Amino acid sequence: MGHSDRVPSADELERMKALVGEAMATGAFGLGTALIYPPGSFAGTDELLEMARVVGAAGGVYATHLRSEGDRLL
Repeated sequence: MGHSDRVPSADELERMKALVGEAMATGAFGLGTALIYPPGSFAGTDELLEMARVVGAAGGVYATHLRSEGDRLL
């Protein structure tokens, strides 16, 4: 999707899930995101949940750099 600030199409989402699944199958420990930086900042909650489900099903972890970790974290 590059730097497009939009919701992925169904085909794009399935491709992303397949790529995450392939990475997990070939030795990745999980998925990390940097949601404060583009293009990660464009990812929506639903999209992130779908990726995390793939990672979780493979026993992996999801780690993130939060969008706002300043005064509003606690």
